[in-house]
Amino acid sequence: MLIDHQALGAQILRLEDFFYLSPIQLPNNHPRRGGVPVLFPQFADRGPLKKHGFVRNLNWQLITDAHSLESHQLTYRLQIQEQDMPEWPFCANLELSLSATVNDVEISLMICNNGPKPFSWTGGLHPYFFLSNLLDTSIKGLQNQRVSNRFDQDQQIHSTELLTLSNKPLESLFHTSTPLQIISPKQHFTLKSEGFTEWMIWNPAEQGAGDFIDMPLADWKNFLCVEPVIVSEPLQLLPQASFTGKLTVTNLLNIANLQP
Repeated sequence: MLIDHQALGAQILRLEDFFYLSPIQLPNNHPRRGGVPVLFPQFADRGPLKKHGFVRNLNWQLITDAHSLESHQLTYRLQIQEQDMPEWPFCANLELSLSATVNDVEISLMICNNGPKPFSWTGGLHPYFFLSNLLDTSIKGLQNQRVSNRFDQDQQIHSTELLTLSNKPLESLFHTSTPLQIISPKQHFTLKSEGFTEWMIWNPAEQGAGDFIDMPLADWKNFLCVEPVIVSEPLQLLPQASFTGKLTVTNLLNIANLQP
């Protein structure tokens, strides 16, 4: 098997049956819409830095790229020196690792503070899961979990067994890292998170899709972002301390199709 990826942002671009990738590519080394972007050291616009931080706009060093008919392993590294980013004067080493088979994907993000000063960060992984039709899709595993819903600020708890998706914009931060399932007639993923503390679930719907020049308007139906993140409580790393977060995804329909 073969995974498309790029050094810019250490971005995993395409993995068949797992991740959506927009066919539109902007010029000037712009991150792609889709795949699995890395968010660091700031999630979204929750701080003074550019949206989702700056590491997705930097070229990482490819360390490992080994693949066969049945698997693919990747490792990218990034070193940030204090003088590299005037807006963020700290030292950090980042490593993104991926191990994939036709049924499973494990993505690991390691962040190490190798400088003399502590720093705090938010962020995580931003996977775009491929869907045949978002309107036939639901998410299981969020019942009775606390949530911050951008479009319904009165909602504090998700009460139902399934989060059923619709043609309305969705941007909900669930304050849990419980395992999830993405369920539709043609896709069935299980998601497990380690290290990260929350799930962000996002889709712009048709109403917001027109704001993105790097994506066909109708493609909002073909993906759902379910992001393992740290947002509400920034994580402080003391000098020489490190963090590792993992996302493990299993494609249950692939497993079922391979069984005799």
